[in-house]
Order: sequence, then structure tokens, then C-alpha cells
Amino acid sequence: MQTDTPRICASLKHELALQTRKVIEQMGKFYLVLKLAYTFQGNKLERDQKISEYIGTPGTILDWCSKLKFIDPKKIKI
Repeated sequence: MQTDTPRICASLKHELALQTRKVIEQMGKFYLVLKLAYTFQGNKLERDQKISEYIGTPGTILDWCSKLKFIDPKKIKI
């Protein structure tokens, strides 16, 4: 289910993002088209990798928008 609109789950703390990741992976283990990217500091992605679901902390999500250009902030809807 890839769309042009990124889906982002921002967690205030790294530990909370890890807990959220576990829950989403358990809930989505039978949903094979789900492709998550974890925007934790130190997590590396290829520049041309297409991912539309992100989980992470606000600072790292902001870096992925501005510095690394993995997320186009103009396509984010709240």
C-alpha cells in the first residue's frame, strides 16, 4: 500500500519508538506489503530506497526530511 503521502509515527523517546515498532511488526506480520523505516539515529537507508511508513523520534525524522531527503515534508499531512 504505497502512497505519495508518508505515514509517520513520531515517538518522544527512542525506547517508546522501539516499543511501537514491536507492536506494528506483530500487527503487520501478515501484511506483506508493509515496509517500515525506523528513523533512529544511526539507521542507514539507501538514497533511492522508497519507503512510506516511518517510525522514529522527531529529531531524526526532521533530519530525514531536511538533510537526507528520504521524506518530502511537503507531502506530509496531519
